[in-house]
Amino acid sequence: MQVYENTEVKKRVANAKPYQKWVAEGSQKLQPVEFSEAPVYSIDTLMRLHQYVKLSFHKFLLHEIPGHADIESSCCSEY
Repeated sequence: MQVYENTEVKKRVANAKPYQKWVAEGSQKLQPVEFSEAPVYSIDTLMRLHQYVKLSFHKFLLHEIPGHADIESSCCSEY
C-alpha cells in the first residue's frame, strides 16, 4: 500500500481532470442584451394572476396526479 501526501493527490486529480482547461473550452462569450423595462402590474392584477396559478395547480393535482382527487374538498373549497 502506498501513502500519498495531500498535495500529491491534489496534483494528480488536477492533472487528470484539468478544470480550467475544461471551462475555457466549454465557455462562450455572450454579447450584452438590451432588456425592455420590466412590466409593472397593479395589485389587483397580481392577485388575479396569483389566484389563477393557484387554481391551475390544484386542477392539475386533481386531474393529472392519481390518488389526489380526495384533496378537492380540503384545498379547493375557496374556488
